Amino acid sequence: MKRYLGPITCIFLGVWLVLMIGGRSRFFQDPGTFWHISVGNRIIDTGFFDTDPYTFTFAGKPWIPHQWLGECTMAVLHRIDGFDRFDTLLLATCTLLAGVYAGLSVRLLRCGLHPSVVAVVIAFAVAASSGHFHVRPHLATIVGMAVFMVYITDVENGRISINRLLWLIPVTWLWANIHGGVLGGLATFALAIAGWTANWLVGRDSPVTARKDVGRLIVIWLGCVAVCFANPYFYRLPYAWLEIYEMKSLPLIIKEHLLLDVTDWTGQSVIAFGVLYGLLLITIPVRQWRVGWLLPMIWFGLACMRVRHAPLFAVAGLVGIADLFPSTRIATALLKRKSDLFTPGTIDDSASIRESARPFALPAGLIVLALLLQAFGLMLPLVGRGWAQLDPKIWPVELLPEIREHQNDRTNGTRIFCEYSYGGFLIYHAPGYRVFIDDRCELFGDDFLVKFEQAKAKLVLGIYASPAEPFAEWQAEYGSFDFALVETNKAFDEALSELPQAWEVVRQTDTATLYRKRVR
Repeated sequence: MKRYLGPITCIFLGVWLVLMIGGRSRFFQDPGTFWHISVGNRIIDTGFFDTDPYTFTFAGKPWIPHQWLGECTMAVLHRIDGFDRFDTLLLATCTLLAGVYAGLSVRLLRCGLHPSVVAVVIAFAVAASSGHFHVRPHLATIVGMAVFMVYITDVENGRISINRLLWLIPVTWLWANIHGGVLGGLATFALAIAGWTANWLVGRDSPVTARKDVGRLIVIWLGCVAVCFANPYFYRLPYAWLEIYEMKSLPLIIKEHLLLDVTDWTGQSVIAFGVLYGLLLITIPVRQWRVGWLLPMIWFGLACMRVRHAPLFAVAGLVGIADLFPSTRIATALLKRKSDLFTPGTIDDSASIRESARPFALPAGLIVLALLLQAFGLMLPLVGRGWAQLDPKIWPVELLPEIREHQNDRTNGTRIFCEYSYGGFLIYHAPGYRVFIDDRCELFGDDFLVKFEQAKAKLVLGIYASPAEPFAEWQAEYGSFDFALVETNKAFDEALSELPQAWEVVRQTDTATLYRKRVR
């Protein structure tokens, strides 16, 4: 481990510093961050619930916090800072991600790659993943996929036995109670089992050597599936994942469900990393290909279809590269030239826990120091209180005084119409409101979400006879609302501005406009 001490420490600190600087406000651009904290606080304070407490459109309708463990974790971390501060959540997010990529860099270093090459590969993977870096429970899916791929790969290359896969059962339980992305891990494991079984049946190298191995793998996989039901909501929790997966409206509303955008630099990073992985793979004779090497290519295809899968491809690809590189023609050529870029050595699996943890000692000390500085309220760049900020160009932070002034106008919750992206912001910052919509898509369903987007498009195209028409329809169906928080100079703002007899501007900024219904 001493050989890798410096490079691992440097990679961790490098990724951590880049994320802490670049993620200061960027990691807080998803509305889910806010309502996840509120849900976690509600569970901690009052216990589990199973109906919607936040909207007036679907108030009391069935809805469960299917990411409850991640939400409670976020709430606990957030309480270190106090309301309206997010420094500890930023610190935890950057530390978690840096730990994942530094941990995977260990495998790249152990396969024989030079630290400079490893740093470049890690940079590619981080860039490919960065479009999905948000402070939300879904980060557990990045960690979970990395763990699953490591176990699958190590079974296939003979480093560990099939029985060691039993550890995936508790990993699955933890993952399932944090985020529904565990379905991706279960599918990946199932594909590995199917691939190994097929290889055994046709006489190719495989960790499966007899029927009993197939039986053990199936039992372990079924154990992973079973623990998904070990949660406060039993079958309703995995059922919620399937509901979300089957929704057709998500690509209309959520960017992360869109096709990969090759004009965006993050999309280009995904393509570049995919091409790199593919080129390395094709330098190996097909007869030598392993199942674990093909799994990242499946995730690359999924990432191209939905950008949200890009981080899963990135971590799977890192595990794959560390395992397949010594078998590539490139590795053979580097060995012939006696290049320092590739010097394979024996992997030391006998290193003690103490030795394995040594590269992370310095980073751990820095993280603890940062946490103490934040807990005691010291304001320093990067590691002190107040470093994490909400971008006023995205969030209506300048309107918060006016928003909060009116949130308790009604004892049973002041009703406010809002943009899709502002619902979570209001749930956290002004809990006295009952919002029109937020990004808990499974609560609203396809029909509601599609109609909402269609109304916005019709306003832009001028199809309605009057700009008041969609608001009248919604109020007739869901009840009257008193305020509206909309994006400035966008469809809803332009519509409400044409109704001065019904709506008045409380305050307008370049980002958002708060309207109040006129009393007649």
